[in-house]
Amino acid sequence: MKYAMKAALSVRGDFDDLGDVVDEIADELASLQDCNGKLLDFAYGSDATDNAVQFELTVEAGSVDETIETAGSWLRTAIHATGGYTPGWEDSGPRQYAIVYEIDEAGVNVRPLERA
Repeated sequence: MKYAMKAALSVRGDFDDLGDVVDEIADELASLQDCNGKLLDFAYGSDATDNAVQFELTVEAGSVDETIETAGSWLRTAIHATGGYTPGWEDSGPRQYAIVYEIDEAGVNVRPLERA
């Protein structure tokens, strides 16, 4: 099955340009995508007015839980690869805040799925 995980995150710390930070994370996601066929696609955006970033990862997974675990792990890995850190991720990361959608064969979001 194909799923999309949408995660909205806050960026804290010293940086000159939020766009540069997000682009670096996207570069790392692209590297992960190159070596993993289950990371099908990703998109991202940011809003410097409140240091918010959004990532959407489209993955091949067997369940919503697998999607959250796998996509969340790839996102966290990309953040760490850029020198970022994720304190409290286990308590307040994607499992709590992400939205997961099942995607049908035409690529259309079918419906938001409930988290267990």
